[in-house]
Amino acid sequence: MGKIKKQTPAQKKTHDIAVKLRKMTDEQLVERLSMAQNTVRESSTDKVEEFLRELEEESIRGIGKVTIKKIGEFAKAKGYI
Repeated sequence: MGKIKKQTPAQKKTHDIAVKLRKMTDEQLVERLSMAQNTVRESSTDKVEEFLRELEEESIRGIGKVTIKKIGEFAKAKGYI
């Protein structure tokens, strides 16, 4: 397959990243994927905690402090926090 002669800047950037990934060793790939996975876990944990804080601040009918506490405990037990 030949080179694509007319690439948009986005396509060129994607292609460059793909080439760099293909040239990485197995060890480098595993390290990069592990870092990305940890970043996703940390950001999702922050979002869950932020959600619980906002839920606690709002006065939503039918959702009391006990319910919010139970949701928080469930999130901790399942590893979301």
